[in-house]
Amino acid sequence: MKILIIEDELDIADMFSKYLTNKGNHTCKVVYRGEEGLDAIKEESWDTIILDLAMPHFSGRDVIDALEKEGLLKQQKILVCTASSMSDQEIEQIKLMDGIKDGMKKPVELAELLQRVEHIHSNN
Repeated sequence: MKILIIEDELDIADMFSKYLTNKGNHTCKVVYRGEEGLDAIKEESWDTIILDLAMPHFSGRDVIDALEKEGLLKQQKILVCTASSMSDQEIEQIKLMDGIKDGMKKPVELAELLQRVEHIHSNN
């Protein structure tokens, strides 16, 4: 499975990538800024996208809004992650959007991340 990780925290992004590559045998590409992530989504097709919502300058929410505006959101399989003070209810609201398949609060258990990524892929 081809996974795009959009995460501004280098340690977290690298940890996600290494775990998903080693334990799940997936191919991961990591980008550290929302704008780069948006470009990567437009340039390539991804089986799953892990998107940090709380990034500086161009947030994960900005990525979602840009994809929605361009009519590209509903074709995506996005798992949103956030360390922000978003409530579970707010995460559930975002998951109602076409293209947003799941959401998790950080800190993330890596085994659960892998399970959710594989669940997204197997159900679509």
